[in-house]
Amino acid sequence: MTDKSLSLTLAILLLTGCSIPVAGTTNTTARIIDSAVQCSDPNQQQTVIHISNKQQLKQIASRLRGSLFPPPTVRLPNINFNRWHILYISSGQKPTAGYSLELAEPAFTVQQNRARLNVILNIPAPDAMVAAVITHPCMLVKLPRGNYTTIEVHGLNEVQQITVKKELSNRLK
Repeated sequence: MTDKSLSLTLAILLLTGCSIPVAGTTNTTARIIDSAVQCSDPNQQQTVIHISNKQQLKQIASRLRGSLFPPPTVRLPNINFNRWHILYISSGQKPTAGYSLELAEPAFTVQQNRARLNVILNIPAPDAMVAAVITHPCMLVKLPRGNYTTIEVHGLNEVQQITVKKELSNRLK
């Protein structure tokens, strides 16, 4: 495969919303369920959405498939929403390829009634040869429910804060 055809193939994969499932992480409390470098998100800014049911998960998970026509069938993970919080995290629109999201270490901590999720926005090196294509990295993250009412997501341009309903957390006990 020539350099030109390899670059073209990579650009096509990015434009079609190539999804990159993550098999697992070393962290046992927070885990990436799915991620992509080209999500179809109507927001151009960073976004964090709390997903609280299977219907919302289905709608959000389709964003990880990009703008394929027709959209592929999305195989949803089996999530017990009484035990887990699911977050959709988007870095917002980026000017080139080479951007991606991942969990930092420690990925998830809880202090008092506040949980903190640490993410990393990987940025291509200034001298990296990357495709000149707008990308939109995003990921779905699974967090255990607990005795907290707020989740803060750190590692994007600004801290995103989500309030979760405490009464749902109390059902676990």
